Formats: sequence, structure tokens, C-alpha cells
Amino acid sequence: MEVILIYSILFFVMIIQTIVGVGVLVIGTPILLLLDINLIDAISILLPISITTSLFNLIYFWKKNKIRNEIIEQETKKYFFYCCLPCIFAGLYILKLTNDYFNYNYIVGTVIILSVILASKFNAFTNINKLSKILFLSIIGIVHGLTNSGGTLLSIFISNKNNKMNSRYNITFFYFFLAFFQLFLFLLVFTNEELNKNYLWAILFCPVAGFIGNIIQGKISENKFKKVVNLIAIFASISLFLK
Repeated sequence: MEVILIYSILFFVMIIQTIVGVGVLVIGTPILLLLDINLIDAISILLPISITTSLFNLIYFWKKNKIRNEIIEQETKKYFFYCCLPCIFAGLYILKLTNDYFNYNYIVGTVIILSVILASKFNAFTNINKLSKILFLSIIGIVHGLTNSGGTLLSIFISNKNNKMNSRYNITFFYFFLAFFQLFLFLLVFTNEELNKNYLWAILFCPVAGFIGNIIQGKISENKFKKVVNLIAIFASISLFLK
């Protein structure tokens, strides 16, 4: 029953990530923690699922909407690869050193709640200087490596409130590389850990989840659905504190 439950959760968060660009890690992490799966195991389960979902949706964008990389701001891309991704290593290394000493249920719950609050205050960060971009992307990298929950912060940074399709593509693009490099660095830092192979079969559900997610996305306001996602994330985070 536990395996069926986790597969159902993975399928659900794959649909959510198809619609809003994030979800597998932001919602999946606190839910798996609630099921008494430790953070390191949760990361090993969720990362391959997140990478596959984002890759599928990138291919969908390219084929369906004829979207190309030119719509991605080159300066943001440069700082993302030069600043954010290396800082994931720092976050993962801190996690390795402190995992036995801190209750990461509280830390993950706090990060998610603060991220949702920021998201409600700022739809997008625009017209900020280079130093602020570098600082914010570096913080996102550390937070994501440490808690697996930096997706909401990333989506704030790269959202384009004037172009929803552009925003959705950008979030999917950057989220793919965020998870991809996190997985590579995770295996590098946690050399004694292996990916949890019990749930790798969930990646086979990706085309179905992507198909359903894109149907829903066409019928429901993205902003309204984001509010639902935020409510689920907050509820899961509060449950972590109560647990």
C-alpha cells in the first residue's frame, strides 16, 4: 500500500509540474518527509522524476509551440549557470555535514512557507542590478541543495508576468537544469548513497502526466492553479511542524 501511495503522489506532482513548471520537488519533498522517508532518500527518489518531467515538457514546448532558447534572457542564464548551480554543491555539502544533527522537517517546512510568502508578495523580480541577481541566484542554489525546495524561489526570479507562456517555458528550462545538476552533485557528495530504484518506474508515467497536465493547463487559469499548489505546499509544511 505504501508503494502504491508513493507512486500516486509522484504521478500527482508530475501533473502539477507540467502545469506550473515546479511541483515534484516543492510538494513531493514535504509529503515524502511526512511518510517518514528521510530527506536524502526523498532527494534520490524525486530528482529523476523531476528531471524526466521537465525534459518531457521542454520537448513538448519545442514541438507544440515552436519555442526556442532565444526567449531566455542571456544574462539570467549566465548567472544561473555560473552562480546558482555551483552553490547547489555548497548546500548539499552542508546537508551531508548536518543531516544527523538537525531536524530537516522543520527546515524544509520553513523554507517552503517563506518561499510561498515571497511568491505572494512578488510575482517576479524585475529591474534588479547584477549584484542582486548574483546574490539571489546563489542563495537559491544553497537553499535548493540543502532542502530540495528552491523551486518556488527560482520561479519568482525568472517569472515574466507579461508573458505567461514565456514564463512557463523559462521556469521549466531552468528547473530542468537545477534538478539535473543537483542529481549529478548529489551522487558526487553522497558517494555512499544510491538512487532509490524502487520508484524509478514512475518515469514511465511522465507522458501520461504531461498529457493530462497540458489539458488542465489549457482549461484552468495558471495563477489560480499556482495558488492551489501553494496551499498544498503550505499544508504539507505545517504538517511537518505538527509531526
